[in-house]
Amino acid sequence: MQKRVLLIIRHSPYGSGLARAGVDFALACGAFEQNITLLFTGPGVLQLKDQQSGSALGLKDIGKQLASLPLYDIASVCVDADAGARYALDCNSS
Repeated sequence: MQKRVLLIIRHSPYGSGLARAGVDFALACGAFEQNITLLFTGPGVLQLKDQQSGSALGLKDIGKQLASLPLYDIASVCVDADAGARYALDCNSS
């Protein structure tokens, strides 16, 4: 039986390893054909900003990881509109 998983991402992309761990978990669930919904809220919406890079911090770009979501059949991605506005994220872009 396929499980439905709601994963709430609320950590900024480069403040700790938690943001990457959340996305890694989503990809792992997707690899096992689980029904995944990602909800980005609070500072977690910063992961969705365009043209960010962790290379100055010696970290891999989390945007590349997020770009691979469709390969794992993860199409349901939601953004907290209030957090998006707070962090100047265009919630209408794809």
